[in-house]
Parts: sequence; structure tokens; C-alpha cells
Amino acid sequence: MTAARNAQRALARGVAALDAGRPAQAIAHLRTALDLAPQNIGAASFMGCALTRLGRYADAAPLILGAVRAAPADVQWRLHLCEWLLAQRRAGDAERELLELLQRVPQNGAAWAQLGDATAAQEKMAAAREAYRRALALSEGDPVITVKLARITAAMGDIRAAWALLGMARTADTEEICRLKADLLVLERNWPALRQHCEAWRKAHPESPAAVRMQAAAAFELGDFRLAQSATRRMLALGTPSGADWAAYGQISLQVNDFDEAERAFTQAARLAPQDPALLAGRARLLTFQGRLSEAEAACRAALARDPGRADTYWLLALLTRGRFQPAELEALKRLTEEHTRPPDDLAMAGLALGHGLEAAGDIAGACAAYDDAHARKREIARREGYAYDHAASEARFLRIAELFATAPTNTSAVGGARPIFIFGMPRSGTTLTDAVLAGHPLVQDCGERVILEKRLNEILRHPQMELPSTEQLGQWAKEYLDEIVLRPGAAYVIDKNPLNFQAAGLIAHMFPDAIMIHIRRNPLEVGLSIWRHEFSKGWSFTTSLTDIGHFYGQYAKLLAHWQRVLGRRLVTLQYEEFAANFAQAAPELLARIGLDWHEACGDFSRPRPPIATLTAVQVRDVVRPASLRAPRFGAYLEPLRAALLTANVDLDTGVWRGAHAGESISDLQQY
Repeated sequence: MTAARNAQRALARGVAALDAGRPAQAIAHLRTALDLAPQNIGAASFMGCALTRLGRYADAAPLILGAVRAAPADVQWRLHLCEWLLAQRRAGDAERELLELLQRVPQNGAAWAQLGDATAAQEKMAAAREAYRRALALSEGDPVITVKLARITAAMGDIRAAWALLGMARTADTEEICRLKADLLVLERNWPALRQHCEAWRKAHPESPAAVRMQAAAAFELGDFRLAQSATRRMLALGTPSGADWAAYGQISLQVNDFDEAERAFTQAARLAPQDPALLAGRARLLTFQGRLSEAEAACRAALARDPGRADTYWLLALLTRGRFQPAELEALKRLTEEHTRPPDDLAMAGLALGHGLEAAGDIAGACAAYDDAHARKREIARREGYAYDHAASEARFLRIAELFATAPTNTSAVGGARPIFIFGMPRSGTTLTDAVLAGHPLVQDCGERVILEKRLNEILRHPQMELPSTEQLGQWAKEYLDEIVLRPGAAYVIDKNPLNFQAAGLIAHMFPDAIMIHIRRNPLEVGLSIWRHEFSKGWSFTTSLTDIGHFYGQYAKLLAHWQRVLGRRLVTLQYEEFAANFAQAAPELLARIGLDWHEACGDFSRPRPPIATLTAVQVRDVVRPASLRAPRFGAYLEPLRAALLTANVDLDTGVWRGAHAGESISDLQQY
């Protein structure tokens, strides 16, 4: 009698430990129960359940199956069997067992919950949703089932109902609930709210790698790549990172031009998962920046062989091959653009890649249709996230800038340190070529496309008084700008090639009296078409419509005419077509006017050189040729762009705002 009583006590303790999520502890108690009562079916079945939760399926099998054979009508032993089947991904077998069981016990909430798990694993969303609903009704609001129902509901597209279900969960924000809330915010593309949620999530669960991973995702979508990088670094430190985790860190490091850190991350990823498609895709991007283009192309194809759904890799391959896809690749890309369940960002990027492929094949009509479809998706994303291009707001912004910097600065004292060179203009206008020429000189250090001046300008424009900062404040900003640059030995000049710095030319003149400002201008139809054919991040909201591109170009051209009047010879304009056509003479002259002797590396783009931190690296690793015209091939398809440029009073050949000074030629560049 004592042995039987002790066996029951051990069994009860084992079940309690199992319910508390401690299967290893449960096994110790259940083993005691079985030693005292070897024929106890309950102890055997619960022992099998505990072993299942530890992943020991083979050890669990005789115990689970033996209990079912001994008592085939017992509901609990059947539920243990279904859990064992589900753990081994035998969802179909589990579903059949559960449907048979529910015919006998239709009011068993646990069976309905398991049926939800089984059907969800098979992506039978409607059946899973109904099963979880029945389970929830029978369990009186079990929070675990509530979260599962909310997740399925969100997967079926009913995000509002998913939020309502989470509001019903009578529990604190567990890790699972935090994760689901983050997933819902991602589906809503509400990145500011996701960032706030992740801050609360990290306070509640400070050791959660998932919280930091989501914080990094929010920062990335909001354009704060430095924060995304540091958050991902914390995530790696919190757990045991996988190869995919290291690959993701490498990709983010590329966004901040931290090439050494990206290389380190990809090396770590290769040790853990050498064939991971995210690693191969990330390395392809790094190889592109490094100018190792044939290796990058091979890495792209290796990544796509393992994951044919990587839209970003197709886009990079389109750039590397100039759209000359293999026939099978083009067909796969067409199929990818038709998979409407994919995220809209992926479909947009795939559409742009497809446009390049069709264009290279001579199908201009098909290419334009692909570009149109891609940009329609991007405009919808912009509308949902609240950053769609607004003509009136853009005009007001440019007018405020012109009014704020209506006169030339009077300060003449240089900040000290390396002398900054700012290269700007419309994107796709040829700024990367000019950057590559200057950065080839041993005294010049390329710092990529920095966003700090854009942020400083926005601070001024957002200020209620909208007035220039004091001379002391401007000096402090200039010092901070230069202090952030890790200057290599011997560098006397630093390049900032952010095209949008054209808006900040007045601020640059006030912050850096000795700055060199080089404005690159190009045929506006060629610029507009190139923008329309390429992928841009969400900060470039005007790039998704030919009409919007033409409108923005008009605002840019008008502001540059203003800068030319205000800044005079401090601002030098290069006409890209002339620079490329007369490169052998114009390039040395450019360096001479800056005060630098010609260096052989400045004109040899085939020689090893530091990474070029934009994907236009594909175009500037070759001999410079006179600019070719692509726009005539598109004819009437560019009519919205042409009409917008004419409305904005832009010259269709040069890009000059009509009635303004054409700008200084390269021969007018003065030493400051």
C-alpha cells in the first residue's frame, strides 16, 4: 500500500513539473513512479510526454504507444500521442487522430487546441482558426490559446481582429505576446510604434535576443542604420548566434559602410553555415562594393540556387549583368513577381530587376510595365507608412531653404583638419564617377554618403523660428562632423558624396568656409529615367513616379540656380556629358584646380581601390566613355517626365533652370 501511495505521489509531482515547463525534473519523479509501479499506464504516458518535450522521440515512442494500446479509449493518452506526432512534424497523422478523438469528446478544449496546432502546421489557416476558436471558448480565455488564435488571425490578414484578441489575453506581456505584437506592427509597417514597443519589450525581458532583433529591424526601416548595427551586435552577444544572424549583421554593417565589420561578420557566418543564402547574398554585395564583380555575380547565382525567392539578389544580379539574365533566371524572376503573397518590398524589387531583364532583351514595353508595377507597389508602401511624395510640401521646403540662406556667409576662418569636398546633385547624375576620380588620389579619403548635414538642415527647418544657428553652434557642428571621421594617415581631404547635400549647400558654406563644393548636372531625361529604373530607399520618396521625379528635378534645378547666385564661384558645376566626353583632359584639370597633382590611380578604375559604398560601383569600375543616351529608346513612355520638366521650366538638354545662370565650368574652379 505504501509503494502504491508513493508511486501516486511521484506521479503527481511529475505531472506538476511537466505542467510548469520543467520536463527534466518531471522525468526524475516519473522514473520513481515507474520504479514503484512498472505497470502504471499514466506514469508511462507522462514519461513519454516529458521525453517528447526534450526531443527524445525514440525513447518516448514505446511509452506513448504502449499507453494507447493498453487504454485506447483514454483521452489523455491520445493527446500525448498527438503531441508526440506534432513534435516530429507529422501534422497530418496528428490531425487524423484528433478528428477521430473529437467525434467522441467534442467538448475537449485541449484536443481542439492541438487540432489548431496540427492544421496550422499544414497551413490550413481557416481550419486552424476555427479549432483555436473552439478551444478558446472551452478554456475560458486561456492566454496561450488566445495568442495562437491571434497569430493565425493576423496571418489571414485580419490584423484588427488580432489586436482585439491580444487585448482579451488576461496576462502580462509574456515573451510570446511581445513577439506577436511586434509581428503585428511589422505587418502594419508601423515602424515608430515598433521601436517604442521594443523598448518596453526589452525592459520586461532584458535578455531577449528577439526583442533586440526587432529593435534593429525598426531602426533599419527608420533609416537609423547605426542603431540597427549596434542593436544587432547586442543581439549576437545575448545568445548563440546562427550563421543567418551573423549574415544579417554583415548586411547591416554594409549599410553604414563598415566594410571591415561586414567582412568579419560574413567570415563568422561562413564558419557556421557556409551555404546560407543570406550569407552568399551579403558577400555578393560586399564583393560588388570592392569591385570584385565577377566574384559577386557568382555569389549571387549561388545564393539564388539555394533560395530562388531572394528579390534583393536578383536586383544586384541585374546590376552586375546589366540585365542580361540567363533564360531560366528571367523566367524564375517573372514567376517571383507573380507571387502576390510575398512582402510588397520584395515584389517591387523583383519588378525592377525584371524590368532590367526585359529591357536588355529589347522588350521596352514589357520593361516599362514591370517598372510601373514595381513603383505602384512602392507608392502603396509609402502611402501606408506616411512618407508619400507631396508636391506642395516639397515646394514649401525648397522655398524655406532659399529664404534661410538668402545671402553668402561672411565667415572666412577654416575649421582646421582635413578639408571637406562635397559632391552633390541629383541621384544618378554622375556623382559616383567624380567621387571615384578624386578618391583615387592618396591624399583624398572617401567617406561615402553621409547623412549628418541633411539631419542638421532638418533641425533648422523644424525650429519654430527657423533661423541660422550662431557662429559658435555652426563651428561646433563642423567640429563634430569632422571628429566622426576616422582619418587615415596622410589624408588631407575627405569626400562626402551624399547627392541630397545639394539642399545643404548654404549650410555647408556657413559651416566650412574652405569646403570644396562640386555640383554634378546631367541631362534631366537621362537622370529621370535612370532614377525610375533603379531601387531607392524610402527616404527618396519622389523616385516612384515619372511625374514626381520631374517635379523634384524642377525644385532641385531652381535651388541650384539660387545657390549659384548666392555662392558664386564657391559652387562649381560640372556638366556630366562634357566631363565624360573629355575625361582625359577634364579629370586632371579638376584635381589641379583643387590643388592636387594628377595621380595615375585617379583615372585607372581597374586597379584595386577602397570599396565604393554604393551599387553604382558596378558602373565606375570600367573605362570612362562618353555618356550614352538611353532615354530616346523609351520615347513616349517618358512623356510624364518630359511634361513635368517643361512645367518646371527645366532645359531638357542640360538640366539648367531656364533663366538662371548656367553655372561655372570646370575651368572656372578657383583655389579657395
